[in-house]
Amino acid sequence: MLQKGTLEAERPLQFVIIDHTPADVKVLSIERPDDVVRPTLTTATDLFTGVKLAGFLSRFPPGRETVAMAMAMVVTNKTHLLRTYLVPGEWECSGLPECVMVDGAGEFDNDTFKWSCDRYGIDLEIGLPGLPEARSPHERAFRTLNSDIHEWPGTTLSNPQMLKNH
Repeated sequence: MLQKGTLEAERPLQFVIIDHTPADVKVLSIERPDDVVRPTLTTATDLFTGVKLAGFLSRFPPGRETVAMAMAMVVTNKTHLLRTYLVPGEWECSGLPECVMVDGAGEFDNDTFKWSCDRYGIDLEIGLPGLPEARSPHERAFRTLNSDIHEWPGTTLSNPQMLKNH
């Protein structure tokens, strides 16, 4: 299915990319104002359509829980989620991916995640060897979001030197 240096999706849910990135912002807890954290953004993107199948901010670093939450969002109908948070519009994209593509981070490269993918008939591609273009739309979306976050209160910008001039 995958050949070195090439990757073209022919249909939705053929390839889903899951990844995490630290958001360039610090947030605090309402319950504990002294608890300031830099949240992690986790997203899952359908390579064929470019649609975000899952996305959330978490105060916790990437781990098995955030991967499980992303996978649950990928396969779940999101109508209830939109209605719960009074978000107008539709988000009619969900289903079981044929192949999940991830980097080689520990939260992905472990027996539990491998077993779960195997259990549901999902191919798992770890590390995307020889396929740097596969993650480029996903990485571009992270850069765009973090660039937008640089305008928010609490931004960390992308490095301490930039923060001095902010």
